[in-house]
Amino acid sequence: MRAVEAAVLTCRQLGYAVTATVVNREGALQAVLRGDGASPHTIENSFNKAYTAISLGPIQKVDSTAKIYESMKMNPGFGTWPLPATPIRGFTFNPGGLAIMVNDAYLASIGVSGAPKGVIDEQCAFKGRDAALKSLR
Repeated sequence: MRAVEAAVLTCRQLGYAVTATVVNREGALQAVLRGDGASPHTIENSFNKAYTAISLGPIQKVDSTAKIYESMKMNPGFGTWPLPATPIRGFTFNPGGLAIMVNDAYLASIGVSGAPKGVIDEQCAFKGRDAALKSLR
Protein backbone atom coordinates (compact mmCIF):
# COMPACT_ATOMS: atom_id res chain seq x y z
CA MET A 1 0.00 0.00 0.00
CA ARG A 2 2.85 2.39 0.73
CA ALA A 3 4.12 1.95 -2.82
CA VAL A 4 0.83 2.77 -4.56
CA GLU A 5 0.11 5.64 -2.17
CA ALA A 6 3.54 7.21 -2.75
CA ALA A 7 3.26 6.84 -6.54
CA VAL A 8 -0.23 8.35 -6.76
CA LEU A 9 0.69 11.18 -4.37
CA THR A 10 3.86 12.00 -6.32
CA CYS A 11 1.96 12.24 -9.58
CA ARG A 12 -0.82 14.26 -7.93
CA GLN A 13 1.81 16.75 -6.70
CA LEU A 14 3.05 16.99 -10.29
CA GLY A 15 -0.52 17.70 -11.44
CA TYR A 16 -1.45 14.27 -12.85
CA ALA A 17 -4.21 11.83 -11.91
CA VAL A 18 -2.89 8.28 -12.12
CA THR A 19 -3.50 4.73 -11.00
CA ALA A 20 -0.73 2.67 -9.38
CA THR A 21 -0.72 -1.12 -9.12
CA VAL A 22 1.59 -3.56 -7.35
CA VAL A 23 1.80 -7.24 -8.29
CA ASN A 24 3.79 -9.97 -6.56
CA ARG A 25 6.48 -12.15 -8.10
CA GLU A 26 3.82 -14.38 -9.65
CA GLY A 27 2.03 -11.41 -11.23
CA ALA A 28 -0.92 -11.54 -8.80
CA LEU A 29 -2.53 -8.25 -7.80
CA GLN A 30 -1.42 -7.04 -4.36
CA ALA A 31 -2.52 -3.39 -4.27
CA VAL A 32 -4.15 -0.84 -6.55
CA LEU A 33 -4.98 2.81 -5.98
CA ARG A 34 -6.78 4.95 -8.53
CA GLY A 35 -6.21 8.62 -7.90
CA ASP A 36 -9.13 11.04 -8.06
CA GLY A 37 -9.80 11.88 -11.68
CA ALA A 38 -7.64 9.11 -13.19
CA SER A 39 -9.10 7.78 -16.44
CA PRO A 40 -10.76 4.34 -16.32
CA HIS A 41 -8.18 2.75 -18.65
CA THR A 42 -5.39 3.51 -16.17
CA ILE A 43 -6.48 0.64 -13.92
CA GLU A 44 -5.77 -2.01 -16.55
CA ASN A 45 -2.75 -0.21 -18.00
CA SER A 46 -1.02 0.19 -14.61
CA PHE A 47 -1.57 -3.52 -13.96
CA ASN A 48 -0.13 -4.35 -17.40
CA LYS A 49 2.98 -2.28 -16.71
CA ALA A 50 3.56 -4.00 -13.36
CA TYR A 51 2.80 -7.42 -14.88
CA THR A 52 5.24 -6.87 -17.73
CA ALA A 53 8.02 -5.68 -15.42
CA ILE A 54 7.76 -8.79 -13.23
CA SER A 55 7.15 -11.19 -16.12
CA LEU A 56 9.86 -10.07 -18.53
CA GLY A 57 12.28 -8.20 -16.26
CA PRO A 58 14.02 -11.36 -15.02
CA ILE A 59 14.17 -12.82 -18.55
CA GLN A 60 15.63 -9.64 -20.04
CA LYS A 61 17.71 -8.96 -16.86
CA VAL A 62 16.34 -5.44 -16.51
CA ASP A 63 14.15 -3.67 -13.96
CA SER A 64 11.73 -1.53 -15.96
CA THR A 65 9.30 -1.64 -18.85
CA ALA A 66 11.30 1.16 -20.50
CA LYS A 67 14.43 -1.02 -20.43
CA ILE A 68 12.44 -4.05 -21.59
CA TYR A 69 11.26 -2.00 -24.58
CA GLU A 70 14.83 -0.98 -25.42
CA SER A 71 16.01 -4.57 -25.08
CA MET A 72 13.17 -5.83 -27.30
CA LYS A 73 14.01 -3.26 -30.00
CA MET A 74 17.57 -4.59 -30.11
CA ASN A 75 16.57 -8.28 -29.91
CA PRO A 76 12.90 -8.84 -30.83
CA GLY A 77 11.25 -11.68 -28.93
CA PHE A 78 11.83 -13.41 -25.63
CA GLY A 79 15.35 -14.68 -25.69
CA THR A 80 15.44 -16.81 -28.83
CA TRP A 81 11.63 -16.90 -29.17
CA PRO A 82 10.15 -14.34 -31.60
CA LEU A 83 7.20 -12.24 -30.50
CA PRO A 84 3.85 -13.69 -31.57
CA ALA A 85 1.84 -12.03 -34.33
CA THR A 86 -0.77 -10.94 -31.77
CA PRO A 87 0.35 -9.37 -28.50
CA ILE A 88 0.40 -11.45 -25.35
CA ARG A 89 -2.45 -10.31 -23.13
CA GLY A 90 -1.25 -8.16 -20.26
CA PHE A 91 2.07 -7.12 -21.79
CA THR A 92 2.92 -3.52 -22.54
CA PHE A 93 6.23 -1.95 -23.35
CA ASN A 94 5.34 1.57 -22.24
CA PRO A 95 7.41 3.21 -19.49
CA GLY A 96 5.97 3.19 -15.99
CA GLY A 97 6.55 -0.37 -14.79
CA LEU A 98 9.37 -1.09 -12.34
CA ALA A 99 10.53 -4.24 -10.60
CA ILE A 100 10.85 -4.09 -6.83
CA MET A 101 14.10 -5.92 -6.13
CA VAL A 102 16.17 -6.73 -3.05
CA ASN A 103 19.65 -8.17 -3.50
CA ASP A 104 18.98 -8.78 -7.21
CA ALA A 105 15.87 -10.85 -6.37
CA TYR A 106 12.61 -9.84 -8.05
CA LEU A 107 10.01 -9.59 -5.26
CA ALA A 108 7.22 -7.61 -6.91
CA SER A 109 6.66 -4.74 -9.31
CA ILE A 110 4.77 -1.48 -9.56
CA GLY A 111 3.03 0.02 -12.57
CA VAL A 112 1.77 3.59 -12.94
CA SER A 113 -0.51 4.93 -15.66
CA GLY A 114 -2.27 8.22 -16.33
CA ALA A 115 0.34 10.93 -16.85
CA PRO A 116 0.59 12.30 -20.41
CA LYS A 117 4.04 10.70 -20.88
CA GLY A 118 5.33 7.33 -19.75
CA VAL A 119 8.49 8.89 -18.37
CA ILE A 120 6.33 10.78 -15.87
CA ASP A 121 4.54 7.55 -14.93
CA GLU A 122 7.98 6.02 -14.42
CA GLN A 123 9.10 8.94 -12.24
CA CYS A 124 6.09 8.35 -9.97
CA ALA A 125 6.71 4.60 -10.01
CA PHE A 126 10.26 5.21 -8.75
CA LYS A 127 8.81 7.07 -5.74
CA GLY A 128 6.46 4.16 -5.12
CA ARG A 129 9.27 1.64 -5.43
CA ASP A 130 11.39 3.67 -3.00
CA ALA A 131 8.53 3.65 -0.48
CA ALA A 132 8.16 -0.14 -0.82
CA LEU A 133 11.88 -0.69 -0.36
CA LYS A 134 11.91 1.45 2.81
CA SER A 135 9.20 -0.74 4.32
CA LEU A 136 11.16 -3.91 3.43
CA ARG A 137 14.28 -2.84 5.33
